[in-house]
Amino acid sequence: MTGAPLLEVAGLSKVFASGRATVRAVDGVDLDCRAGEILLVMGPSGSGKTTLMHLLGLLHSPDTGNGPKPELRFDGTDVTRLPESARTRIRARSMGFVFQSFNLVPTLTAIENVALAADYAGITGATARRTSADALELVG
Repeated sequence: MTGAPLLEVAGLSKVFASGRATVRAVDGVDLDCRAGEILLVMGPSGSGKTTLMHLLGLLHSPDTGNGPKPELRFDGTDVTRLPESARTRIRARSMGFVFQSFNLVPTLTAIENVALAADYAGITGATARRTSADALELVG
């Protein structure tokens, strides 16, 4: 793959504390991902995969800790300092999530479920239905 990374990560960490116990779920992750590139996140249960995906998907903020400031850039923008409203806009307009349990609304058709995500991105009506049908066509 060529071009600038779509996602740039350096020193990404996340620690959870519960009482006296602490869990270092993500510890100093570095990675770059370019548009069109496929990455796999693998590991045993409890190894921090979900926490890493939540950080990369801008659902959680990385820990800043006492060490070097973590870097998390999406399409060249430092997202570590953005307000939640800006992070939400990026998720809605520029990211897609495929959840392990799908999280589909059972009373909606496939096109209506995809159009629901389009609605979050500000695309409605016939445009949302057409875009949703095109997206479903791409994945068969």
